[in-house]
Amino acid sequence: MKKIISVLVSIALIFSLSGFALAEKNNAVIKPVSSLNEEEKAVKSTIEQFLNRSFQSFVSLEEGNINDITEDNDSTYTYKMFNKQQIELYKEFGISYQWFKLNPCYRSISIKNNQADVKLILDVNYQLTGVDVESGMYGINFDFVLNNKNGIWTISKIDSDYDLFNKFKENIKNEAKQLISGSSIKEAVNKAYQKKIDDFQTMKVQISDAKTEKISKEPSSDVIITATYPYNSSNGVAYATRFVGGDSTSVGDSYTLESAHPYTNNYTNTWTISKTGAVSIRVHFLKN
Repeated sequence: MKKIISVLVSIALIFSLSGFALAEKNNAVIKPVSSLNEEEKAVKSTIEQFLNRSFQSFVSLEEGNINDITEDNDSTYTYKMFNKQQIELYKEFGISYQWFKLNPCYRSISIKNNQADVKLILDVNYQLTGVDVESGMYGINFDFVLNNKNGIWTISKIDSDYDLFNKFKENIKNEAKQLISGSSIKEAVNKAYQKKIDDFQTMKVQISDAKTEKISKEPSSDVIITATYPYNSSNGVAYATRFVGGDSTSVGDSYTLESAHPYTNNYTNTWTISKTGAVSIRVHFLKN
């Protein structure tokens, strides 16, 4: 049976991965810092500590210690294990952040009876090691619930529309269906986490085998290395080479595709390119 190898470096690696949408910041509810009361300032401080420690782990490749600002429950455990999973992905492929900058845009902060409900949109700019251009993730919605105990705010619930986090939660649901009645959510989380770690290792083996044209098995379709940055041809080739390996000047079959000149209003066209036995596909865009 012919094996058609999945494209290991997709257009998503060059442009935007994980399906982030641009935030509609004009709808955000933003109060000037000077108008925030002390409780609101304390809530924001806790959330921003959480975000900074979480993203710092992609610099150090070590889990950030957030136990002092989060409660131990199913919601926080799920996010911690998701974050740990992503750190392991970065370790597997030898990448990390050189730096990052967070820009949280608070949509609402509601505090009542020592409980705070917070909605925010997060933009993140960062630069990966070995890559000479800035990357970014934009418009990530976060929902937090915090509790005030003895004057200290701690996070009791974390949710986000981040695509990979949604997939992780879906994997947890699938694992929960396979567990015996009475099993805890944490057991399902652990199983989903371990399966994804196995996927990462399989993907790494496949990439290694692809270099010598010894393809073993395909990785899970939702294993994605995320990176986004403004594209140019030389950077695109360098980035593809970094993750797939091989000589950046080597070429197999090539295709030149272009639209009609000039194209008509509402013009739509789709090209599908596949190559049996291919180990990688590189996409180059020329702007004339």
